[in-house]
Amino acid sequence: MATKTEIATKVLQKLTVLEADETPSTEDLTLVESKYDSVYPLLKSEDLVNWGSGEDIPTQAVIPVVGLVARECIEEFTVPQQIMQSLMINEGRYKRQLKALEYNYYVPQTDFEYY
Repeated sequence: MATKTEIATKVLQKLTVLEADETPSTEDLTLVESKYDSVYPLLKSEDLVNWGSGEDIPTQAVIPVVGLVARECIEEFTVPQQIMQSLMINEGRYKRQLKALEYNYYVPQTDFEYY
């Protein structure tokens, strides 16, 4: 599981705003967390998440969530062109990964009612 703050830190690292051993500033964390808060309802409306917005993010969902939130943050930070392009290209892949996780939790109804 990952907290929203851990996701925000990973987003800043993905965007190369932050080195692996650095601590993020409060302003950067707040900005990225607000981006997560704006991305979450969109993912929820597409049935791509099964956790609450304030809850910890499941470990299997961390990479796609980091990618999608980072995609939303590229205009807020100076991001290398290669990373920007990668985030834009992989947006669909991140959503497919989240959708695949949802199928793992799906349990079809096996009780059929016969008349």
